[in-house]
Amino acid sequence: MNGNILGALKANAAKNPQKTALCVKRNGEYVKYSYGRFYEMVCSVANRLIETGVTRNDFVGLFSENSPEWVVAYFAIHASGAAVVPLDAQYTERELSNLLPFAGVKTLLCSRALYDKIIKTLDEKLKFESIYLIDDQAVDNSIFKMPAYEGYRVTREENDRMSLIFTSGTTGDPKGVVLTDRNFHSNVESIINMGGLMDETDVVLTILPLHHCFSFTATTLLPLMLGASLTFQPSLKGPDILEAMNETGVTKMAGVPQLFSIFEKNIFSKTEKLSFFQKKIFNALFRLSEKIYDKTGVMAGKFLFKKVTSAFGAKFRFFVSGGAKLDSKTAKNLAVVGLEILEGYGLTETAPVLTLNPPGAARIGSCGKPLPGVEMKILNPGAEGVGEIIARGPNLMEGYYKHPESTAEVIKDGWFYTGDLGYFDKDGYLFITGRAKDVIVMASGKNVYPDEVEKHYQQCRFVAEMCVMGEETSDGRIEKLKAIVVPNYRLLREQNIANCTNYIKCDFEELSLKVPTYMRITDFKIISDELPRTRLGKLKRNEIKKRGLFDRAGDDAVKKPELTAEEKELMSAPIAERLLERLKNLTGKTEMYPSDSLELDLGVDSLTRLELFVILESEFGLKVKDSEAASLIHLKDILERVVKDG
Repeated sequence: MNGNILGALKANAAKNPQKTALCVKRNGEYVKYSYGRFYEMVCSVANRLIETGVTRNDFVGLFSENSPEWVVAYFAIHASGAAVVPLDAQYTERELSNLLPFAGVKTLLCSRALYDKIIKTLDEKLKFESIYLIDDQAVDNSIFKMPAYEGYRVTREENDRMSLIFTSGTTGDPKGVVLTDRNFHSNVESIINMGGLMDETDVVLTILPLHHCFSFTATTLLPLMLGASLTFQPSLKGPDILEAMNETGVTKMAGVPQLFSIFEKNIFSKTEKLSFFQKKIFNALFRLSEKIYDKTGVMAGKFLFKKVTSAFGAKFRFFVSGGAKLDSKTAKNLAVVGLEILEGYGLTETAPVLTLNPPGAARIGSCGKPLPGVEMKILNPGAEGVGEIIARGPNLMEGYYKHPESTAEVIKDGWFYTGDLGYFDKDGYLFITGRAKDVIVMASGKNVYPDEVEKHYQQCRFVAEMCVMGEETSDGRIEKLKAIVVPNYRLLREQNIANCTNYIKCDFEELSLKVPTYMRITDFKIISDELPRTRLGKLKRNEIKKRGLFDRAGDDAVKKPELTAEEKELMSAPIAERLLERLKNLTGKTEMYPSDSLELDLGVDSLTRLELFVILESEFGLKVKDSEAASLIHLKDILERVVKDG
């Protein structure tokens, strides 16, 4: 594929003007944008931006939830000659007040909902020159009200800035990655040149936030440059995802490890409801499929577990995983039942993909092979071949915006120092072992990689997640390891275990015997909170340390206040009692109080929250709108809604 990004969009519009480029289900009906309509809107909005003063390499903000209109807005900004600043739809006014002035954003394209919620007030402070709504056709500043134009006016160069993506410092000193046309275009070409990943016949499901580089490249830029179709699914609820996949004939989908863990859990939890003989048959077929896969790499599960694979649609081929390390057990279990996941590796700074597993030749636990045109090597490998991963190629960023010192720290002689540790096997597959900055240097001189320790101890089935850190002495030396542990409350509930600490301790003692002494956890604390992670699932280790979660953690028994008369009445309502039983099964909590925070007290993370909303709708007749979801903070909020409306 030659040319540039706009040229590819123009060619696809000319070749297949009526073919669906973008679609989304709204109010029970699919709204579709053909390639012809999509390209016309991109050109129309781009020329309006030019008329209102947007010039080459200006930074223009894009603040919206995922939608087809987000994509129109992105490429319109691109076609105007400007660079896009894609913003997380979950940013607060405080974060935007820090980021937008830093980037010098004067023109903003946003959704109606976020305009009403944040931007309308923020505009009084920041005084934007222009604000355009991307999804409201009834207002004068809607992108749908732009006059029609036949084409774009700007000729872009390969070193023009295409995007400024913030990776950290949203409330402090921002760190924004500047990526050029060449960075993105070369990365897409490398993915295509790998072969067998995608073509114009594909339908790609887009569910991850598009302000993330991985999601944008894998589920938007790549398919659109090839002439494939995109299906948007704003919901992360399992039934909604499967519905969209089946109704639109989805063939490929990109996700993050947490999502695939949910798929795995849902698939295998259904086996618990099988009869004794059905379960015996399932287990026998699973062992057979696993043996075939281990020996030949052939996924016999596609045929042996047709009922499982068919749920994702008749045309579905494979998943792509990125953003964080995929659990090998999850990848293996899904592969055995016929669901292939191609794990890749990359960073925002590399636009973003560096390696990817080839279709049909994926290696469990590996991030795959370097893309064509990308050069990689291991710096200062140790005895086992592990060292820092460095890379270079045309996809390497221009630099960190307004941070030349930070740029110089990671780019040396044309090589990008990723800060990740790993090794290549004899066949050229990359394996990630941890972060260089995360390495714990023990007083004995031994290097401990917390990822490895966590993976080992998470074999304890009573552990949902954990974070390992060093126990510092008064003089700053690290002689022991400690951990913060979030229990698997659901399993504990199923087994009627009230005090999880002793069970986890027993398992940890057995697991400790299987690793060297310097890798053994000597102390751990239980917390019920979900550990802080990035939107793509990586542990925020520095934040965990700064928040002092280990020191603040307590026992798994916490004294609660007496219930008021109103609270007793609320919780004794028959429908409330039914819901409480379902919640206990969902969260693993044996005791609940109206004042409980869904997140902090009941351990309801973002994905468990989605499961809860599915239960509310399917079993209690209560449909929670996306706009209402954020306001349901405490157990009382949900109980009151169910008692009132259920």
